[in-house]
Amino acid sequence: MRVNGWIKIFVSAILVAFVFYKIGISKTLQALVKVQPGLLALVIIISFVSIIIGALNIQILLKGFKYKIGLLKLSWHYLVAWAVGIFLPSKIGEFSLVLLLKKENFRMRHTLIVSIFDKLCTVLVVIAISFAGILILFRDKPQLLVLCALVGAGCILVLAIILSRHTKKLITKLISRWASKVNLSVGQFQKEFLWFLRNHFWLLVINVVLTAVKWFFMALSTYVLFLALGVYVPLYVVWIINCILTVAGLVPISADGLGIREGLGFVLFSGFVADAGIIGAVLAIHLAIKYALGLAILLVYLPSRTS
Repeated sequence: MRVNGWIKIFVSAILVAFVFYKIGISKTLQALVKVQPGLLALVIIISFVSIIIGALNIQILLKGFKYKIGLLKLSWHYLVAWAVGIFLPSKIGEFSLVLLLKKENFRMRHTLIVSIFDKLCTVLVVIAISFAGILILFRDKPQLLVLCALVGAGCILVLAIILSRHTKKLITKLISRWASKVNLSVGQFQKEFLWFLRNHFWLLVINVVLTAVKWFFMALSTYVLFLALGVYVPLYVVWIINCILTVAGLVPISADGLGIREGLGFVLFSGFVADAGIIGAVLAIHLAIKYALGLAILLVYLPSRTS
């Protein structure tokens, strides 16, 4: 891992420690003892459902290259790639699914194209839900609505300029960067990338829809977690806030957005939950489930890889 990766991990640790310090460790612990174990188990099950939907998205996109793989097998690869991405916030973590699918005799340039389109669809969905959600959650604050409208208009203007003048140059640059990560022919990669976009657009539409469903289930797990602590937060509010946190996590100053999401999550959920300890408990449980599950997957995968 490069020095930049270690710096991000250090920044994440500082941010997480600061967030829980501001919330109050004692308040968080007091809230944790109230959790209902049955609902906590349901949270884990729902999390697995969202992962399976993510794997289904990849399976559908792979059909564009006429690749076939069982959903359960692909879900395992998807889980391993997700776990690697948690602990290795670097190029290896980002593209580990490409390397795993290489073992299934899938061409790396094809799986890389699929992986990139899947990520782009995810970004599109969470940004759309976040922007629409801000308008819904803060509809009674006209100043913020005006700000959102100005920001949205600015984004549209910038996008229009890029698409009208520099599309070919920008796409070529991005494709060259992605292809170089796995030592692929840039020309062939670019050709097949644009071919997939032109000929399998509807697969991308399906991916967008399933991605929205996936994020609904991820929001459902947080919703149930609040219920497990005796607090009701509207599901649509949790869905919107989760997407906003994901967008915020794209800021490249910490490892996988760790620390940024927790800090902003505390601020946003504070508008709907009065007890800071409850929010701290939800954040802590999410982190515990995420890293415990990731570690368990790697502990199962690594011995099988060396055997």
